[in-house]
Amino acid sequence: MKKIYYLVLSLLVFTLCLSCCSEKVQSVELPHTDTGTSTDVTDENISHNSILAQDSEDLNSSDATSTDLLYQTSIIFDSTMNIQRTTLDSQGYPLSVYFEIPVFNETTDGYKKINAFFQKLCDDFFSQENESLNDAWETATTIPLENDTFRFERNAIVTEQAEQYVSVSISYEWWMGGVNDYGSDSYAFRTDTGEQLRLKDFFDYTEDEIKEMILSALQEKDAGEGIIELENIKTYDLEDFEFQICNGKVYIVFDKYEAAYGAYGGFDIELPVEPKLKL
Repeated sequence: MKKIYYLVLSLLVFTLCLSCCSEKVQSVELPHTDTGTSTDVTDENISHNSILAQDSEDLNSSDATSTDLLYQTSIIFDSTMNIQRTTLDSQGYPLSVYFEIPVFNETTDGYKKINAFFQKLCDDFFSQENESLNDAWETATTIPLENDTFRFERNAIVTEQAEQYVSVSISYEWWMGGVNDYGSDSYAFRTDTGEQLRLKDFFDYTEDEIKEMILSALQEKDAGEGIIELENIKTYDLEDFEFQICNGKVYIVFDKYEAAYGAYGGFDIELPVEPKLKL
């Protein structure tokens, strides 16, 4: 009997031990399972929050830099006129900015120098140092404008190409919501050397004599009306006058506001002497 008793008692103890061990295993495994689940959820939250934070940073960064001028441009070439136009990427703002230059096909050293000159003009125009471009960009990005476009446009034309010289005009149009402004810059070069020419290089006259011709032509155009500001023009040095050569004639060119009130506009006068380059 004692053996049976001890056997039964041993079986009971063994059964209790198994039960306790099973509970202990479950108590260990359950926290492990919960921890794993918790980790997965936490990882998803962290990942999702990180994406949202990154998106927020990107949006904030985009908002902060959306008004920054990136100076990105595109180029088209008119092979008929040999004019290259470089256009600024307006980045979605109502702004038209481009700069045209002539591109000469001639491969002489002189023309290579001339092409390089105009390419540098274009590069300088689209640089951070161009305050006029910066002003145009600030206007376009800060002033609301509906159904119109701010403009800062430069158009090039070869007004005369002769054997010994070439004459180029690059006009400008500026409109930033107020009064339209326009004018031009003129350039002349020797074709053999690429050297930039001055007005006096085309005449066998002194600087004073050339200036007197200009003033006389202005007086004739004014016809005594007092519209052209002759007294102001008299203070000009000869180098201050913009000139173009077209069809064998020399024209002195004045921008809007330069020599008369705005409503009179820009204009030019023809000099009575044909140009003859002094070589």
